Amino acid sequence: MKKKLSVMMVVLLLLQVMGATGAVYGMPAPSAITCSAGTSSVAAGSTSGSVIDSDLTVSDVAGTELTGAKVYITTGFDALTDTLTFANTTSISGIYVPATGVLTLSGTAPVADYQAALRTVRLKTGLTQTGEKTVVFSLGDKLKFGSHYYEAVSASQIS
Repeated sequence: MKKKLSVMMVVLLLLQVMGATGAVYGMPAPSAITCSAGTSSVAAGSTSGSVIDSDLTVSDVAGTELTGAKVYITTGFDALTDTLTFANTTSISGIYVPATGVLTLSGTAPVADYQAALRTVRLKTGLTQTGEKTVVFSLGDKLKFGSHYYEAVSASQIS
């Protein structure tokens, strides 16, 4: 599902949700994220940013806990001005990498806690940013680009 944000001094945001079989995400059974319908707006230059989707839902038919999620900007990403943030919890922490536009959440926590954490994800963007952006929510530790899933590995892991 995609969601748009518009920028006339606001940024258009397209939300895309990645949901697939557990094999793709390294989980035992399917998990899914569903974004709310409609368009979201983000004020360009806002110091606190804007929540992307406060109504998104997370479900996991396999169990009651998740171990990670990723949120990343694809279309319209600007490494110099875009930032994704969220409210850390006692069991979920996050790291944002500005060069890639990827916010990685990690920690074993109930599905409800991951839903609550993902609902707090905010996008901050520069004063001159206008147009559309695509933000992807993904459960697990893989990133999806096009029809392929990728995992970053260090050079020491390659033999």
